Amino acid sequence: QQREGSTTSSSNVAVVVAVVVVVVVVVVVVEVVVVVVVVVVALVKVVVAVEVEVRLLQATDYLFRLHRSRT
Repeated sequence: QQREGSTTSSSNVAVVVAVVVVVVVVVVVVEVVVVVVVVVVALVKVVVAVEVEVRLLQATDYLFRLHRSRT
């Protein structure tokens, strides 16, 4: 009976260790995914900002030329 108890306790420990490992892996994966998403969002924001700035510069330049050609 003692041996059975020791085997069940060791199997319980193994299950607990497995659960802890799974939880840790899941947490790490989630953190990595969150970091990747944040980085991608930041890059997209930068790209969009640059595009908007370029478009605004082009528009102002076009309007300026239009204004100068009229006068």
